Amino acid sequence: MMDNWDLEAFFSGKRELLPLFFALRESVQERFAGVEIRVQKSQISFCDPKAFLYVSRPVYARGAAGSSKRGFTVSFGLWEKLQSERILFVAHPTEKWWIHHLFLSSQGQIDAELMGWVEQAHALR
Repeated sequence: MMDNWDLEAFFSGKRELLPLFFALRESVQERFAGVEIRVQKSQISFCDPKAFLYVSRPVYARGAAGSSKRGFTVSFGLWEKLQSERILFVAHPTEKWWIHHLFLSSQGQIDAELMGWVEQAHALR
C-alpha cells in the first residue's frame, strides 16, 4: 500500500516527475499484480515481497552542453553485470550481486529493455 502523502513529500519541489513515476509504477504493476510500494525518505521500493526495484530521490542531471534533465535514478540487482549505455554505474557489493543504476527522465525509457531487466530482478528477489 502506498501513502499518497509520503509520495507527495518524496517528490516535493519536483511534482512534474510524478507522471513519470506513475508510468513506471503502472508498467511494474501490469507485470506483477502483488507489488507493494514502500515510500521512504530517500527511496521508493517495489516489493513482492522483497524489494527488487528502487527509485531514488529526484535529481537534475547535467548534460555535456550544460543542459539539465529532470528525472530520478532507478536501481535493481542482478547476478551479472549488464553492458548497456543506459546504465549510469554498477556497484558490486557482494560476490553474487551487481546493482545497476540508470537515470530515468522520460516515459519512452520505460521500454521492453528496461522492463526485461526489471523482470529479471523480480525473478531473483
